Amino acid sequence: MKGKKGMIPAAYADGGKVKPFTGKDTRAEEEAEARQVRSGKVSAKQYVRKEMAEEKMEGEKSNPKELMSKGKALASGKLSAKEYGGMAKMADGGYVGGGMTGCNPMGTAVRMSAKK
Repeated sequence: MKGKKGMIPAAYADGGKVKPFTGKDTRAEEEAEARQVRSGKVSAKQYVRKEMAEEKMEGEKSNPKELMSKGKALASGKLSAKEYGGMAKMADGGYVGGGMTGCNPMGTAVRMSAKK
């Protein structure tokens, strides 16, 4: 479906920002979740509830205690949004590059040095 001339596509209506807790498991979506927890818009308990719903929708098992510890770490600032986003899993089972890991040409995760 084509948009009318001068109209902003729905995906870019909010400035191209990703909405948190949508179940996409992308780095941008995970960072948006972390920023909301850190800012206080979402409490650690709400984070756990939303993440469990997101994982249930994807058919994954979730550990509430582990999610609560992540939520508290995000809220306190011990875990940054960038680090949390680097932990994001992609739908095909790989990992999104970021943080201290990367992918080699074989497709396996490898630890990278901070500067070369």
